Amino acid sequence: MPGRHAARLARAAAVSDAASSTPDHLRSRMPARRRRPLQLLAGTAALLVVAGCAADAPMDALDPAGPYAQDIHNLFVPVFWVAVAVFVLVEGAIIFAAIRYRRRGPDDTAVPEQVHGNTR
Repeated sequence: MPGRHAARLARAAAVSDAASSTPDHLRSRMPARRRRPLQLLAGTAALLVVAGCAADAPMDALDPAGPYAQDIHNLFVPVFWVAVAVFVLVEGAIIFAAIRYRRRGPDDTAVPEQVHGNTR
């Protein structure tokens, strides 16, 4: 199999030479074998989103039609708004912490004194 290895090295060198002539802003950072599944996943997700936007779709979870559906809807709405409130609080805390404790400049790169365990 030494011939196979040499051929692989030759292909890699050819690809490397071709890539070096390509401008940096046009060169992808991700190899094609990883990029292809991501492109397929993104295309599938886009297709599912577009398929869900059908104008003649008879189902609507936010417009209950029966008594059981109305009971479920009556539970869903308050839980949804509590979840929205928790989300807003958590995101606000994250943004506050990110702004409050960010680095202030080039002098702010020092690591604080490292203390472990009981210091008495």
